[in-house]
Amino acid sequence: MFKLSSKLSAILFCSSVIIITSLSVLLVSTSRKIVLINEALAMELNSVNSPHLVSDKTVKQEMVDEKNFINCDCEKTFTGEKDITINSQVIAAFVSGTDLGVKNLDKNAEYRQFYVDAAGMYQGEIGGKIKISGKLIGITCAYANSVFGECVPEIEAGKIEEIK
Repeated sequence: MFKLSSKLSAILFCSSVIIITSLSVLLVSTSRKIVLINEALAMELNSVNSPHLVSDKTVKQEMVDEKNFINCDCEKTFTGEKDITINSQVIAAFVSGTDLGVKNLDKNAEYRQFYVDAAGMYQGEIGGKIKISGKLIGITCAYANSVFGECVPEIEAGKIEEIK
């Protein structure tokens, strides 16, 4: 009886090793075929001379083209913070929604857009109109390549009220 159970254990062990190995080979070969198919498709697309297709090389070049990015050294902190109150419209949310990008509703104002350190005081939606009271603390370029398109003044908000 003992010999039969040891032979049975050995057979079960060998069977499970074979099954596991077979499944592993199957999974690897299947994923390799997908990779080969994707590579062949990519090579085919890159070889076609169609005005509607953009090559990988063109996309990479456009991504590193310096004229597409704002690269300035105009970031500064003001000495002697200035009190400021503006009526604005929210155009973006930054830092997981705690800070804001706003455009000034006063068409004749010196500055058209602001980055606002809002500390989570605004819970409304993008497009909402708000009155911000706080300190003008400097110029930031942190989001110049985003919705702003330029370096903008930075406000440290003390109070934010929704405008109806």
